[in-house]
Amino acid sequence: MSRARRRLGSAPLRRLFEILAGPVAARTQAGSFYRGLRAVAVDGTTLSIPDEEAVTWRFPKHGGQVLEFGYPLLRLVALVECGTRALLGAAFGPDTTGELGYARRLLSHLDTSMVLLADAYYDAYDFLEAVTGTGASFLLRSTRKRRPTVRHPLPDGSYLTTVCAGRYQAGRGYGRLEVRIIEAWMTIELADGTRRTELWRLMTSLLDAQSYPAHELIALYHRRWQAETCYFSLKSTILDGRVLRSRTVPGIEQEVYALLTVYQALVRTADDLVTAQPGLSAERVSMIVLLNAAAGLTRRYSCVGGDDGSGHAPVSRPEKPARGVSHAPRTPAVSAERHEAGRVTMDVY
Repeated sequence: MSRARRRLGSAPLRRLFEILAGPVAARTQAGSFYRGLRAVAVDGTTLSIPDEEAVTWRFPKHGGQVLEFGYPLLRLVALVECGTRALLGAAFGPDTTGELGYARRLLSHLDTSMVLLADAYYDAYDFLEAVTGTGASFLLRSTRKRRPTVRHPLPDGSYLTTVCAGRYQAGRGYGRLEVRIIEAWMTIELADGTRRTELWRLMTSLLDAQSYPAHELIALYHRRWQAETCYFSLKSTILDGRVLRSRTVPGIEQEVYALLTVYQALVRTADDLVTAQPGLSAERVSMIVLLNAAAGLTRRYSCVGGDDGSGHAPVSRPEKPARGVSHAPRTPAVSAERHEAGRVTMDVY
């Protein structure tokens, strides 16, 4: 199998993911749209890969003053549709490249119908200018080091200002980008009663305070955390916290694309469930239930015995399932599909 995988390479799986990737939410899907704009979020994470010489030349380990430590890491940055948590695109590679470097590869997936949500790491002028060039709007958290000047106060308490490029560009001078700043005090209260209050400064290209009120944008920004839910599903639910198994660079690329493909296929299955049951939100569909149901439906059946002269069809029985996967009922495949489909429909949280 490993030799067959090496001959196959990662290109077919990359193409399969590209076919499945994309937004899935209809206009009526709750949590996916804001005033006609599709809400998408960009964020990054890391995956642990095997500590092998055939790998570390591409994915170097972190090193201290004396020794290297930990597993080599692969950085993954994805563009996620809010509400459904579908993947619009993904880019990955060594973690020596920052998230912005991979995020720029995903800009082609943006268009005028979208608003991009992002963390403070993404407030670099070049990146915001590139996002604006796609026609998409953005809403992100500004870093603390920015001290914007109030140029034009707005009725809802927000104000307009400009963001300047950090360096001079010949023929263009210092680039300027007009943005709107929304300041809000966030209070966090923990279970033990501890309270913490801090100032959040949001930056957006949605300049019209009447069409896009400040309190709505503050609530909209919290949908950004659905990118973290996506990564939880990838790393904890599907991978179950395991280190990637491939011990070659092409094998790792192939494994990551396979992981993304399986995740996107499950998300599209969840969208089918939401379509079949009006009123059900995609956010309530359990990824664990989807994964277990898919494992049951794809379990292969092996044929034992043969025609004994009675005219009866050969008896089929499922192979022994992997550890942690429940046994499929000893019934024909059609009945098994009906049984598992019922689980997907009923088991939601």
